[in-house]
Amino acid sequence: MCAAKAGVDQMTRVMALEWGGDGIRVNAISPGPIAGTDGAKRLSLPGSEEKAIESIPLKRMGTKDDIAWLAMFLASPLATYISGAVIPCDGGVAVESVKPMIEAAGAALAQANK
Repeated sequence: MCAAKAGVDQMTRVMALEWGGDGIRVNAISPGPIAGTDGAKRLSLPGSEEKAIESIPLKRMGTKDDIAWLAMFLASPLATYISGAVIPCDGGVAVESVKPMIEAAGAALAQANK
């Protein structure tokens, strides 16, 4: 699954470069856990939804409307200068995954400033 996601991410960037000269913007939405979808059902174990929600910084599952609103924004005149972006719509899960690295960097900086 990671290789497929990386392929979509790179394809988004390459297409944005290749098609940008023609005024075509290319972006991708990287969804997190979305309630009521087949993906959420396949990727979760029975009874594990509460644990999954606890691991999401916004403390809720996403909705289909969350994805739709982001897609509408990207298609709107408000996003005419956005191209080649892979935008997570995941309640902060992508940021949460780098939290240990941020904390380690902060500790190293604090140690260096002593």
